[in-house]
Amino acid sequence: MGCFCRNTLALTSGRGFEPTDVPDRYRFRLRAHDRITAPTADWTAVKEIGEFRRIERYASYEITERRYNATPSYYEYSVQFIRSQLPVGTNCDGAASLIET
Repeated sequence: MGCFCRNTLALTSGRGFEPTDVPDRYRFRLRAHDRITAPTADWTAVKEIGEFRRIERYASYEITERRYNATPSYYEYSVQFIRSQLPVGTNCDGAASLIET
């Protein structure tokens, strides 16, 4: 998984979302080229998080930390993902099933 936003940000290759010691909490870095503002990095991070959340089937998330490192230039994010208990008869997207069991 990787992203390029006008050739200015890229998900650190080879690393992606790394699990931490806390269950369902991951860390990832966005390499920053040129002069990238925090809002641009956040916008890119939200896109990457959304894709990861969809693939891993998490219900929601919270960015718990964002820090900037100047040399080498990157933004590092910690994200807590939340799995929800779905009611019986719903699929993983939260939509009610059309098939009764």
